[in-house]
Amino acid sequence: MYKFKKFLSIFFITFLLYLLITDCLAAGYYSFANPFFYLFFSFIIIWYFKNYKGASILPAAIVCFAGIMSVYNYINYGRSIEILSVILIFVVIPYAFSYLYNKKLSLAKAVSFSVLSIYSLLFLFFAAYVYYNNAYLYSDLGYYLNKYAGVIIIKVINIYKQMGISDTLIAKFKPELIIILKDVFLLAPSILIIFSWFSLWLCFILLKNRISKDGSDNSFFRTDENLLNWKASDFLIIGLIIGLIIIVFAAGLYKFIGYNIIIILASVFFIQGLTILSFYFKKNNVNKILRFFAYALILLFSNPFLIFIIMLGIFDEWFDFRKVNSIKLK
Repeated sequence: MYKFKKFLSIFFITFLLYLLITDCLAAGYYSFANPFFYLFFSFIIIWYFKNYKGASILPAAIVCFAGIMSVYNYINYGRSIEILSVILIFVVIPYAFSYLYNKKLSLAKAVSFSVLSIYSLLFLFFAAYVYYNNAYLYSDLGYYLNKYAGVIIIKVINIYKQMGISDTLIAKFKPELIIILKDVFLLAPSILIIFSWFSLWLCFILLKNRISKDGSDNSFFRTDENLLNWKASDFLIIGLIIGLIIIVFAAGLYKFIGYNIIIILASVFFIQGLTILSFYFKKNNVNKILRFFAYALILLFSNPFLIFIIMLGIFDEWFDFRKVNSIKLK
C-alpha cells in the first residue's frame, strides 16, 4: 500500500511538472511575470532531489524534453532563447540549488551561487546576441520597451473596459501606465532574481518544516545550520553604496543599473530583518497566531513596515541585534 501511494505521488508530481513546463514554454517570456511558477517549480524539484538525489535529473530532463515536443508545432526557431530561458530559470536553478545544498554548502551560498550563476549565463547569452546581431543596445532597448508596453497596455485597457471604467478615464491614465510598464521592464532583472531566490528560500523552509513534523527521512535537510541566526555578508553594504552612487551620478536608462542593485540587496536585508523578528518571536515564545498576524500586517501594509524591516536588516550589520557575532566568536 505504501509503495502504491508513493507511486501515485510521483506520478502526480511528474504530471504536474509536465503541465507547468508546457504552459511556461507556450507563454514564453510572459511566464516570468508569474511568481507562482517560481514557487511551484522550486517546490517540485527540491522535493524530487530530496527523494532521489542526483537521479532526479532523469525525470526532470524527460519532462522538459516532452514539454518542448508538446509545444514544438506552436513555436518557431526565433523563440529558442525564450525556451532556453524558461528551462534555465524554472528547472536548472532549483536543481542547481538542490545539488549545491546537498554538497554541504550553506543555504545562503547554495541559493546565491545557483541564482547568480544561471542569470550570469543568461546575461552572457544576451550579450552574445547583441554582439553577433550588431544590435545597438540603447536604441533597440527603446524599441522593445515601446513594443512590449504597447502589447501589455492593450490587455490592461481591455481589462479596465470589462470592469466598466469609462474610455475618458482610461485615456487620462494611459500615459502614466505606459511609463510604469517601461519602468517595470527595466527593473525586470532584479524582479526575476528576487522571484527566483525567494521561491527557493521559501520552498526549502516549507519542505524542511513539513519533513520535521512528519518525522520522515531527513537526510537531505541538515540540522547544522540555524536559520534564525542567519546574517548577510558585510560586503553587501558596499553594494548598496555602489548602487546609490550609480543612481546619483548616472543619467537616463543607466540609472536603472543602480535601481536593480538596490532592489536586489534590499530584498536580502528584508529577509535578514524577518529572521530577526522570527528570532525574538521564538525567544519570547510568541503565540503562532500572533506571529501570523504580525507577518500579515507586514504584507498588507507593506510600505511603512517593508522599509522598517529592511532598515532593521541593514542596521543589524553594525548593532548585531541577535548577538550572532559573539556566538561565532565563542
